[in-house]
Amino acid sequence: GITGTWSPALNNTATTTYTFTPAVGQCAATATLTIRVNSPVVLTRINGPNTLCEREVIEFTANQSGGFWSSSDSNIATIDAASGLLRALSPGFVTLTYQISTPCLSVISRTIEIVDLPEVQLPQDLYLCLDNVTGQVISVVEVKTDLSPADYTFSWTLNGDPLTETSNSLLVQVPGIYQVTVTNLVTGCSSLARTEVKTSSLAVAIVSVGDDFDDRQQIVVQVTGGSGSYEYILNDGFVQDSNVFTNIYQGPYNVSVRDKFGCGTVSYSVFALNYPRFITPNGDGYNDYWSIEDPLNQIASDILIFDRYGKLLTTVAPNSVGWDGTFQGKPQVATDYWFTLFYIDQSGNKQEFKAHFALKR
Repeated sequence: GITGTWSPALNNTATTTYTFTPAVGQCAATATLTIRVNSPVVLTRINGPNTLCEREVIEFTANQSGGFWSSSDSNIATIDAASGLLRALSPGFVTLTYQISTPCLSVISRTIEIVDLPEVQLPQDLYLCLDNVTGQVISVVEVKTDLSPADYTFSWTLNGDPLTETSNSLLVQVPGIYQVTVTNLVTGCSSLARTEVKTSSLAVAIVSVGDDFDDRQQIVVQVTGGSGSYEYILNDGFVQDSNVFTNIYQGPYNVSVRDKFGCGTVSYSVFALNYPRFITPNGDGYNDYWSIEDPLNQIASDILIFDRYGKLLTTVAPNSVGWDGTFQGKPQVATDYWFTLFYIDQSGNKQEFKAHFALKR
């Protein structure tokens, strides 16, 4: 190869033209070479806050444009590569990097913190109780955050209008949508929570028993007043949403109508006028006598009992011990027996009723 020397000395800070001079005695000529030195872009700062709140969105910038951005953890924060728009996603530390690759690579980084928001929840399904006659509010409910005022501030609104109350809870006597803004005193991060306070009331109802002596007697509750949602209970039994009770037999019943939202229970007493379908006079203490219970005195006559051929066997007074299944001291055979009575129906009219029951041995 050709040997020689370069001059001037290499300078990597400025563009310079260098000359190559071949050694004496070689068949070579002098040559020149220009080396251009590009100065890198100087990145001095990333502009933006050191701390952000979860869900906050903000644009970061650098002192030079034309580069692109990246995030060290996209689970904590994402940043748009071109615009620098950052979205804070979850608490933690994340490093933001900005770099310009032309004419030379320049890189700058900065670590920021994402701070979690206050955790606030307001109770739901809150109801004020109203007087079912006047419609006036007769109760209060508490809307509370369960957060300490030593750590947070509180700002309340009702249906979008600001309230003066700044405590961590409210005693409410007005229905509507309540919203609270909770701000952490240390981080400055805020969260919103809302709840709706509704109204309900005790029921006003009419309880009616189906047709007297019906084989499939029912008790029906008709709510005629009140603004609540109600459930129904028969004789301290199971709670049901239906206002109809089936499989009703002779006897007294207590019907309770209960507001589902805590505004109270109203109870009604009714009596189902019906008759026993059989008698088992075997001396075991169960169904040994046949009679009809009538505490409301609807039955207007003695009850006449006949055999299947129409022969009068006995008369039984309502609410008495009843017939023991004998005629003139002799036990009667196991078969059907008929009875006739007069009674006052639920409309106040006198009616005759005939039916039969079974004697079982």
